[in-house]
Amino acid sequence: YIALAEEIGIVGIGTGGNYQEYATREEVAVWFANAMRLQPVYGAEQQYLYNLRDWQSIGLSNQPLVEAVLREGVMRGDNRGYFNPASRIRRSEIAVMLDAVADRFYRFRDLSAYSGQVMQKGTLDGEEALGIQNDDGTWNVVVLSGGTDFPVFRGGNLGLGSSLQVGDRVNYLADGEGVLYAEVPSGGAAQTQTTSTSGYIRTVDPERGQLSITDYDGKVHTYRYSENTGVTINQRPARISDLKFGLEVALTLRGDLVDSVESSYYTAQPGYIPPSGRVRTGRVTGLEDGTLVLALDGGGSEEFLLSPDTMVTKGGAAVPAGSIRLGDRVQVYTDAVDTNYASRINVEGMQQLISDVYRGTLEAVYPSGGTLVLTGTSAFVNGDWEDRERRITLELEPGAAIYYGGRTLRPGELQSGYLGGTAYVAVSENFGSRRAAGVVLKRGSEQLYGGKIDDISWGSGVIELRDRNNISMGDYSIILSGGRMVDITALDEGQTVTVVADRYGGVNNAVVVMLEDVDITGDGIYVGRLNEIRTREFDINYYSQLEDNEWDRISSRNRNLTFEYDRDTYILDYSDGIERIIDADDFFQGDYADERTSKSSRDYYAYVVADGDRARAIRITRGSVTRNGYTIENDDLEEIRVTTGEIDNVDTAFNIITMNKASSWSSFYRKWERADAQTHVNYAGALVIRDGKPIEAVDLRKGERVYVVRDDARGIIIIVY
Repeated sequence: YIALAEEIGIVGIGTGGNYQEYATREEVAVWFANAMRLQPVYGAEQQYLYNLRDWQSIGLSNQPLVEAVLREGVMRGDNRGYFNPASRIRRSEIAVMLDAVADRFYRFRDLSAYSGQVMQKGTLDGEEALGIQNDDGTWNVVVLSGGTDFPVFRGGNLGLGSSLQVGDRVNYLADGEGVLYAEVPSGGAAQTQTTSTSGYIRTVDPERGQLSITDYDGKVHTYRYSENTGVTINQRPARISDLKFGLEVALTLRGDLVDSVESSYYTAQPGYIPPSGRVRTGRVTGLEDGTLVLALDGGGSEEFLLSPDTMVTKGGAAVPAGSIRLGDRVQVYTDAVDTNYASRINVEGMQQLISDVYRGTLEAVYPSGGTLVLTGTSAFVNGDWEDRERRITLELEPGAAIYYGGRTLRPGELQSGYLGGTAYVAVSENFGSRRAAGVVLKRGSEQLYGGKIDDISWGSGVIELRDRNNISMGDYSIILSGGRMVDITALDEGQTVTVVADRYGGVNNAVVVMLEDVDITGDGIYVGRLNEIRTREFDINYYSQLEDNEWDRISSRNRNLTFEYDRDTYILDYSDGIERIIDADDFFQGDYADERTSKSSRDYYAYVVADGDRARAIRITRGSVTRNGYTIENDDLEEIRVTTGEIDNVDTAFNIITMNKASSWSSFYRKWERADAQTHVNYAGALVIRDGKPIEAVDLRKGERVYVVRDDARGIIIIVY
């Protein structure tokens, strides 16, 4: 074997080693690099190598290959930052390294890897045999006698093929002769006990044999199904394909395998639809003047009218209609066939949001498992690429589109001619699991553009920026607004965008388009002096409204703005620098208003978040609307900035939220300016609102996008959007 390794270049000629000596870490690193056919990395690009404290102890000729192995994550330095190149390597270390790279050698060894489930166990021509249905829909029949048995690893113990049972999940390797090895993964053993769960159908993926549901807490769960999974609707036999998005179902499970599905539609007399009986599902592409436009999952679009009676829910809780954003995935219910009035709308939660856009080299694709592997990844943060993991595996969301040169590809097609190319991936995160929601493969050269949209040609799908750069867009473009995927109809002239383009054929083709503008739909933000408080209303004068991220001119003392309030209005008294929640009676009976003719430092001032004329939340200060100001002046309001970003951390000890991907509005330049680093805001005394309802700042979640009105580093209003 050593001679063969020398012959094919895994070890250098004459360096096969001495049988009486231990292999060193440096030698093994070079062997692995050669066996994996890694490209050596030279010079200034040897960043992983230079991070080691003893890199100079590694042979000069070996350093490029050691760098390549370090990049792959196969080997690394110790906790003190030393590689220890001359140290002997243990068998346990070699075993871990071989396990990490084993799948990369299958094709060199003419091996095939499968994952599936044992569906049958019996005899074939008088010999014991198994029938395994693979995740890609194919079947393998495995004979267990005649010298063809194989080891099976299960629960820490080894057995033979006969130990496999119907219902077992199994990962196995095979060559042209048969199965060589099988493993029952943790939790994959056949289960005789059944469990049950309920929720709403989210996706059905026949290619992978999977379905996913959203439970009543808004969490998404994915399960496997087989041809033996029973489906009944209205107590009648049905098919998996009859399970449509939004259908309420009850599942019986054996492990993660769906044993049966039960559901029901309305079954009244022909032509009759009970309340909320007709359902349409899709993504919101328009929302204006009480009209919601939905891009339907089945193709086409439909308009729905909203009324005060329309119930909107999110995560099982009622939320205001203003919580609906462009790009939201929703279910719209109507009460009759011939009406487009929405009686109920259910909005998906955080699981629909795009957490990052990744760029990386497409190393591998596994169509049967619906996964792809990227190496050398970076994420698009604040207008540039920021290094991420060296290697990452992403599961493709059901229905995720893959594009190359404007043409759609199936996952299986990527294995022929597309591996090694650059991929841009929109990544969603659902309770710690990262998924690819959209993939675009680079065809030409990457270009980066940014600025305001000057013109949109709807017919050709081309936008022109103020700097006269033209950018072509299509279904292949990943367009993001507030973390939601939207289409070109969400764009408008005057909006600020950042574009990553793939330039080929003399055309800039938009791969990623990020809308910098933020629309806080349904929430008006005001500030002013409390002038008069009545039992159900209050007035402010010297008031200003936040419009397009800027405060307008303060009104006169004789001009009042009236708001309604009630027992559901959240009122925060921060007049003495200490948070105190008061009710409507305290607000009315307290000494918060003064009808004197002019403002003074003794007066109370209020920030108001309002839905029309009704105050959702009120924040009361005294003496000034800013920390270091005097009463309320236009100059003071100019110091109050607006910042957007993504929550990275909430420090409850110091009342600090940390934001990534932050941008602040510049009134001077009238555009969003990206922060170069993380942005920190003190949330003590701030109004925090999600879906139109006040929440505690400690309930903010990592990954949520927020719109922050702040006085320097002190938060005043924080709205989750």
